[in-house]
Amino acid sequence: MAHIFTNENGAIELHDVWGCDDIQSVQSSRDEPLLNDEQCKKVIELLAYTFDANEGINWLVVENAIDTILGGNYEN
Repeated sequence: MAHIFTNENGAIELHDVWGCDDIQSVQSSRDEPLLNDEQCKKVIELLAYTFDANEGINWLVVENAIDTILGGNYEN
């Protein structure tokens, strides 16, 4: 979810916040058990490390990150 914040200097910022509930929401449309907290953390870390400002974070990007974590193709 995106939220508008005012920082300590009074400038307005837009923060795109994704949590474990959001990751599980994306995954809930798939026929598989939901990720546990540790797996969600790995998905969020992967999203942060591979962030592409041209594409942003969207459901397809999150699904790809979930597939990477479930496939065991990610080590941090």
